[in-house]
Amino acid sequence: MISLKQIRILKEKVEKAIDLIALLKEENRALKSTLDHAQKRIRDFETLVSEFKNDQAEIESTVLGVIKKLDSLEDEIATKEQPPSGKKADTDIKKDNGEDRTDEYAENVEEEQSETVDTSPSDQNDEKGELDIF
Repeated sequence: MISLKQIRILKEKVEKAIDLIALLKEENRALKSTLDHAQKRIRDFETLVSEFKNDQAEIESTVLGVIKKLDSLEDEIATKEQPPSGKKADTDIKKDNGEDRTDEYAENVEEEQSETVDTSPSDQNDEKGELDIF
């Protein structure tokens, strides 16, 4: 037969089980809440990553387009600077109020070339054979 003592032990175990179940339910709710919050953040980050990838693709295509335009401009300038054989390039002729400035341009180039300093090693040595850099 079942004794009163066994019933009290059973009652204590049932109460402990009920308390543990309540505690586990509360922990389960808290974990679900944390999981929902984490999943929302993941979705937000995925959206940001997707937007970032789209922005990067747009930036890349824009930069490539600009580089292509710069390349074509550079090619255009390079072809204009190369005069046909026996003729002066259009860029060499500077006009100011309809006057031909080609001669003045040539003089400026000659002046710039004559202003360059010859820094050969023999000119840089003083009487003692030391290098004068000032």
